[in-house]
Amino acid sequence: MKITVKREFFTDTETIGSMFINNKFFCYTLEDKDRKLNQLQIESEIKSQKKYGVTAIPSGTYRVILTLSNRFKRVMPEVLKVKGFEGIRIHGGNTHENTQGCILVANTKHINKRFGTVINWIQGSTEVKLIKEINKAIQNNEKVELQIVY
Repeated sequence: MKITVKREFFTDTETIGSMFINNKFFCYTLEDKDRKLNQLQIESEIKSQKKYGVTAIPSGTYRVILTLSNRFKRVMPEVLKVKGFEGIRIHGGNTHENTQGCILVANTKHINKRFGTVINWIQGSTEVKLIKEINKAIQNNEKVELQIVY
């Protein structure tokens, strides 16, 4: 199974994009600020450009598995081996305030529409739906891969 996140809209606080599963649109995404990090960079370079809790993970390709999150106390998609980052998950949320490097997933996006103190946000979590898709792939012995692109 191939999950692709295409980063499309960039601000000083968030990155909004679209998620595709096997090249078919699935939902919208929201991440922290994209600092143009790339998985091919060495880890020390990534860490020197990263700001904790407010930086999107490097673009590139990663394996995704389902594991129990100690923080959220539920099974969630986990993105493995992200240089310079730990505990990266894919989950529901609305704004950059709900992510610390994680990828948020939702049904709708709102650009330049105020939601509290933020202007760009997403709404209507698709986390459960995504977990079902990943579970199907795992049951079919498929490797689940996440690719982050522009």
